[in-house]
Amino acid sequence: MFKIEFVGNKNKKLKIGNLIIEDFQETFLSSLRYWTENEYIDHWYKSIEAVINGAEVTALITSMADPKDKRNVIFSWPIYRIKDDIYIHNRILFIKKIEKDFQEEFSLDNLDKYLSPRETFNEDGKKLSEWKTSVETLRSFIIGTK
Repeated sequence: MFKIEFVGNKNKKLKIGNLIIEDFQETFLSSLRYWTENEYIDHWYKSIEAVINGAEVTALITSMADPKDKRNVIFSWPIYRIKDDIYIHNRILFIKKIEKDFQEEFSLDNLDKYLSPRETFNEDGKKLSEWKTSVETLRSFIIGTK
């Protein structure tokens, strides 16, 4: 099973969301200071459809901040496709670091480029958390929500 959705409001500027990946479930907060609820949902569908259609990497942004403020961070769930398997991580994107590393202004059009390749171990050799599902499971989510 896969599902990403808003389930309520914390206040006028924060939505409560829920992400389910097979047996894993995570609640998250999404800021409405830069994106609207519909912009998040549109982004999620476009990202999921991209990976279904063959993209090797994309991400689900769960809290978007104004990229013009270099102190901001973006909370995301990178999705890696390997054949018909999908691996999902949790990652914070630091706008200032992205702009320094890529020598360009942050742009959502380049989001996939800013995501590091899939890693399964950190620099200390410890296994990183990741959750596995399938392309078919993502496809079922899209079909079931339209």
